[in-house]
Amino acid sequence: MLIDILAVSIMFMFSLILVSLAVFIVVFAFLGDIDTTLFVIKDSISMSISKKKQKNSIQSTTEVINMLFRKTAEKISGMSEKELAKKINSNKQEAKKFKKIMTNTLKKTDIEFVSEDDITFFMKRNRSFGVVQQFISNLNQYSQPKFNYLRKLGKQHKEGLISDEEYLQKVLRAMNKTDKELRLEINEAKRKNSNFSAKGLSFQIIQKIFSSDESVNINTLYSSKLGLSS
Repeated sequence: MLIDILAVSIMFMFSLILVSLAVFIVVFAFLGDIDTTLFVIKDSISMSISKKKQKNSIQSTTEVINMLFRKTAEKISGMSEKELAKKINSNKQEAKKFKKIMTNTLKKTDIEFVSEDDITFFMKRNRSFGVVQQFISNLNQYSQPKFNYLRKLGKQHKEGLISDEEYLQKVLRAMNKTDKELRLEINEAKRKNSNFSAKGLSFQIIQKIFSSDESVNINTLYSSKLGLSS
């Protein structure tokens, strides 16, 4: 009996090793970098089982989306009705109405475009925290040289190898920001928070803020209940 249990245990461990090796080979084939491969495997598994990481991800995503939509609303309020009508593929009257809604919305400093409950619902519906989905998302993201560079940059910053300002400068330049835009971003962050530190920003937040698609955000707001309210 003991021999049977031992044999099953050995077979299980051997199977686990084979599966782990197969996963490593597949991920490495996509990324071609051992450090990134190990990061993706570890991050995908830990995100799928850690409730704390999932909660932090939901909070960060909610913060990012609200920041993106507020920035988009600011751009909308500054657009001409003709330009906006073209963006939303509608007429000038509809564009005027939409612009007014966005302008009034910006007057409310505590406006929440989406809530954590909204994000939780969509993530659960799409099974975003499933281990397979995590692997797919991470592979899609870190197979892109720019994002892999940003991940390594974030690691250097976390280890104290580069300062807050150096970190932001390199991130913004990687996102094709000009020096003028760079300085504006840093000064704006410091103006809003005298204790500003890049350590308070997650890599995901920085990445999404500066790689967002304005047209997608405008049309998302327009098609939402907020954009259609009177």
